[in-house]
Amino acid sequence: MSKSDMYISVKSGVGRLSAIQSRTPTVKPLKVPVESAKALVEAHVPSAVEVNPDDPTQEVPLTLEHINASSDPLVKIGFIPYDSIQKAVDASKPGDIIVLQKDATGNGVVISSGKDITIDFNKHKYTINEHNVGSPGTTTSGFWFEKGSKATLQNGTLDAGSTAKLLIQKYGNLVLDNMNLIGGEQTLNVVSTNNGVTTFKNNTNITAKGSNTAFDAYYWPANGYGDISILTDKLTGKITGKIEQTHDNSTTDEEMKLHSTIKINSGTFTMSIPQEWCAEGFEPKDNQNGTFTVVPTVKGK
Repeated sequence: MSKSDMYISVKSGVGRLSAIQSRTPTVKPLKVPVESAKALVEAHVPSAVEVNPDDPTQEVPLTLEHINASSDPLVKIGFIPYDSIQKAVDASKPGDIIVLQKDATGNGVVISSGKDITIDFNKHKYTINEHNVGSPGTTTSGFWFEKGSKATLQNGTLDAGSTAKLLIQKYGNLVLDNMNLIGGEQTLNVVSTNNGVTTFKNNTNITAKGSNTAFDAYYWPANGYGDISILTDKLTGKITGKIEQTHDNSTTDEEMKLHSTIKINSGTFTMSIPQEWCAEGFEPKDNQNGTFTVVPTVKGK
């Protein structure tokens, strides 16, 4: 095939996919909602193309990349298909929901500052391959959330694969809702928290292998990072592995406690929970079976 173009009318939402192969044209009808047509054009039309949304006869070209992705997309934002999570994240606007369409193994993902998105795993599993992400010189993470980002990961499984030393490294605000986070033998920390608010919700499970860490709160003022808050919200899942609260060499334990908090009001854990990590009105409980939780404090106790 020497040429392949998609054209769509923004006014009517009706388009056509035309291909020329051996000089034999074929035309396939394409119908999408008008709002989706507008979104497609905004996301994929070359900037040099002038679009008149009031002209029902104008058919504007979409990029070849879109056509390729549309046949077997990894993710979608609304009607728009993408062949990688990263491409969808980069194209996203505040409030967008990126939805996985299938199980996959793929590159690590960077959620940059200013992004405000949800990635819905849609009951699928995404495994990180050998292409990890992170800051220059330390590309050891599966998902990397920059300071100033805001994101929710929900309804699926994220696996560190065989190379990611940190499944999630985060400096922004992150909600994990009904997620299974699985570390590998090499994954020293499944969720590494250096800044912002982290919330574990509903049936979220974190599995660290061996003596590795499930999640931590690392207060890092020397590198310009601020307050850390880790919360549970109606957590019914299990956190398997260590939990750590530490800081860099520029500060003290006392100062750290003013800027770094862990507040647990639900969930099951494989390490005991100190009172200082319990949310207000809760206290630790040993389940006497190798797991631990927190329960409401008995009044008058």
